[in-house]
Formats: sequence, C-alpha cells, structure tokens
Amino acid sequence: MYFDVFKKSWWTLKKNLVLFVPDLAFAIYTLTFGFLFLRISGILNFIITNTEIANSEVLLSFLRSNIVTIIISFLIFVVVTFVIGASIVSIKYSMMKSIVLKKKFSLKSAIKECRKYVLQVIWLRILVFLVGVIVLFLLGLITQVILSGQKNAILISVWILFALIAFAFIKLLLMFRYPIMFFEGNNALNSIKDSISYFKKNAKYVFAIFLIIFGVAIIFNLIFIPLNLLIDFGSNFLIKIVGGPIKVAIVTLSSFIRSLISLVFIVWADMFLFFSYKSKR
Repeated sequence: MYFDVFKKSWWTLKKNLVLFVPDLAFAIYTLTFGFLFLRISGILNFIITNTEIANSEVLLSFLRSNIVTIIISFLIFVVVTFVIGASIVSIKYSMMKSIVLKKKFSLKSAIKECRKYVLQVIWLRILVFLVGVIVLFLLGLITQVILSGQKNAILISVWILFALIAFAFIKLLLMFRYPIMFFEGNNALNSIKDSISYFKKNAKYVFAIFLIIFGVAIIFNLIFIPLNLLIDFGSNFLIKIVGGPIKVAIVTLSSFIRSLISLVFIVWADMFLFFSYKSKR
C-alpha cells in the first residue's frame, strides 16, 4: 500500500505540473515583496552603501534611527504574506483534492473553490502557532523546575531536546489536518480535533507516513548537496568581485534557486499526504 501511494504521488506530479504554480507564485511574491520591504525600510540602501555591516556600532546606529519604519514595514509584510500564503495553500490543496477524487479541475476553478477555505486555513495556522507557543512556554517552565540550579548551558540543551521531541509528536498528531479539512469540509478547530483522533486510531500508519516523508527529505537533501555547494560557491565568488545592487541581486537569485529546489519536495510531500489520507480515510 505504501509503495503504491508513493509511486502514485510522484506520477501525479509528473502529469500535473500545474500543482507547482501556487508555490512558485508564492516564491516570486516573497522575493518581490521582501525586496520592497528592504527598500521601504531602508535596509537595502544600508546594505548597499555600507561595507561595515558587521560593525556593531554602525548597525545599532542604523537601527536606532529607523526602528519605527522597520517595525511597521515588517508587520505589514508579515500580515500580507500570511494571508496570501493561506490563499496559496487553499488553491494548491483544492487541486490536490480534485486529483485524488478524480474530478476535473483547473487552476481557475481551484482559485474559485479556495475562497471557502481561506479563512479556515488562516484560523488553522493561527491555532497551530498558538499550540507551538504554549508548548514552548510549558517546556521552559518544566525544564526550569526539574533542573533548577543547573548551569544555563544544561538548561538550554535539555529544553532544546524536549522541544524537538514535543514538536515531532505535535507533527504526528496534526500531520493530516489539511487533508481532513479539505476532504471533510471541517473548520479549523474540528480539523485539529479530527487529526488527533485520526492519529489515535491509526498511529502506526501515521508514523509510517511520517518516516517515509522524513526519509525522502534526507535523500533529497543528500542529492542536492553538491548543487547547493555550487550555488554557494558561485554566489560568494560573484559577491567578492561586484558590489552595490548587483550583490543584493546575486543573494536574491541564489535564494530563489534554493526555493525552487525545495519546492519539488514540498509539493510532493503534500500530494503524498492527500493520497495517504484517501487510502485510509
């Protein structure tokens, strides 16, 4: 069963390249509006005109004189990106749902259908974020109580270990939240509840799917390590011989290329999850 779903998810990506369009559009948006944020906040001009960015005094002076503009620009960027990101996710998952259910679809129809999901996706992301914050806070308190009197380095190390274990468990509990939302038409809170119930009923299955995705992620990274090293070498070499806006463009381009590489894995993992949920719905 696992191999069939695995094979089907890759085959589906090959036959439906339109699935990459939402994430590709979001990557282009992030780079474009990230550039505008740097431009409006003055950070871009600071990077271009200052050769001593690492100098703490120069950096602190810049931050003190531009802190309000930077904070406002950053907040606007984060809020707009959050909403657009939820819309992009809704479009992509609408198409994946149609593919799994063997229904006809198009990018245009997915954009129309996504409207009924966007608000719930936003709420779902907010709830998951709050869960993460609460878990980190509770882990901090527990670590402090258990290891009170220990050195800070030990406290931090144990807290990080607990945090990794906790977030891995949360990942397992909530792994199928989006397939459940889009297949069952649940709201954000019920999607979380049903995802936890799904894990309780199918713990071995969920863990197996998690291991497959984790394993593919490792293989993917190993395959693309030489390419990433080549990108690093090329961008660092060019940065040394050029300056000004071209330096920023090189960094931006290398980041965009990395985004394209990771995009393949991200879209496959989502498609694999949707097929996996349908196989054991």
